[in-house]
Amino acid sequence: MAISTSELKYELPVELAARQPIELTSSRRDGTRLIVGFKNSQKIIDDVFTNFTNYINSGDLLILNNSKTISPIFYAYSDKYGEVKFHIKTKTDLGYVSYIRIREDLKDKIIGENFIVTDEIEVSVNKRTEGDEFLCSFNCSEEDLYNYLLINGEAVKSIYTKKKWSIDYYQNEVANKLGSFENPAASRHFTNKMLNILREKGVRIAYITLNCASVDTKIFEDIIEKHVVFKEYYEIPEETVRLIQETKLNGNKVFAVGTTVIRTLESCNYDNFRITSPLKNYTDLYIHPGHNFKVTDALITNFHGSMTSRLALSAAAIGVDNIMNLYKHAIEEKYLFYEFGDANLLFM
Repeated sequence: MAISTSELKYELPVELAARQPIELTSSRRDGTRLIVGFKNSQKIIDDVFTNFTNYINSGDLLILNNSKTISPIFYAYSDKYGEVKFHIKTKTDLGYVSYIRIREDLKDKIIGENFIVTDEIEVSVNKRTEGDEFLCSFNCSEEDLYNYLLINGEAVKSIYTKKKWSIDYYQNEVANKLGSFENPAASRHFTNKMLNILREKGVRIAYITLNCASVDTKIFEDIIEKHVVFKEYYEIPEETVRLIQETKLNGNKVFAVGTTVIRTLESCNYDNFRITSPLKNYTDLYIHPGHNFKVTDALITNFHGSMTSRLALSAAAIGVDNIMNLYKHAIEEKYLFYEFGDANLLFM
């Protein structure tokens, strides 16, 4: 049955948008609040994130995204067009898909133009894909480009944050593989201290890598099923494959930390809970209500924007009515939303 996008609409009071990283006020990243929702129940639990350990058992598997965030916004110069703003959306096999902010009448004229980033780095505009998007390439290695952007680039931020925060605030503590152009926000809640407590409890910890594209997730179509999500690259280690199979065969639960992890896990094919499809691939899987989850039992995620594909994914986890009731309750209880906000734990 088709679902109207308006069913995922809510109004957020501006004061409930998180303005700054939680560690600036509580001294610890896992000092956020936690709201718990369920697929087969209207029950909602209000809690704090440090109590997440009470909801996961020995033998369960927690999977995080270890992709490290790169600041994707930078400026480059040419004698003909002056200084131009670039915003890398994602990397593909063909190059870097980037937004370029320039006058409409110049968008087709910059094809083939080289822009100077530094004395050593230049960016070439090779092709216009659509709208403000262009396929670009650089005259340097990926490593040199990413290192430059880590230091000099601007991070993607919510319009509600009070300033441009350092990229360090957007990284999670397990991030070690450069590749994301927007932060996997849910992983921010998990400090190394908390992960050690979980290990001591007998919880298994595993990782995937999904390089987040810097894209707008708003659903503009009237029916959510009509929406198309952007393609993103992922990698899954063999150790994670083994742990997934062992966990499921033992009757334990798989907890996915973030929409990036759950999209990666649900993009794969399984035989007796072992992944049989490529472990390095691109996914454009769009998870919305009606999706039958293959291996994931619970999702840890942040609050998402009204009428977005990420909210549609949360709705797929516990149902449209339940997720919208949970968001209504969260607003009444003054939870904080977006990348520096509080966490959801959703049991499917």
